[in-house]
Amino acid sequence: TSKTEHREFSISEAVYDTAMSFAPLAQRSGKKFSVDIAPDLMFTGNEGEIRQCVSILLDNAVKYCDKNGEISVSLRREKRLQLDVVNTYQQAAKLEYRKLFDRFYRADEARSIGNSYGLGLS
Repeated sequence: TSKTEHREFSISEAVYDTAMSFAPLAQRSGKKFSVDIAPDLMFTGNEGEIRQCVSILLDNAVKYCDKNGEISVSLRREKRLQLDVVNTYQQAAKLEYRKLFDRFYRADEARSIGNSYGLGLS
């Protein structure tokens, strides 16, 4: 068994760097992309896993965003750290939200392109 490495790191930088790597993809597909990251927020955990989580959320936000839609990423500390990844998606009303974290759930079979196996939120 491998032990997950937890250390203190700048979650502001990790989220910003990861988010900005998706900006060109979003913009090429005609979507508005905005980032609002509070500076100097620190977190103790596995930085690689946090980056992977943000990457999965943004990959889904880009894939499932309306044409000419908007994607935004924000990170702030209120009582706790809060990360929001939001996108416009007109079909959201038809989603079965209880299934979003099922391993192979796909809301729109027409979007089953490539090697995707669902939303990746499990």
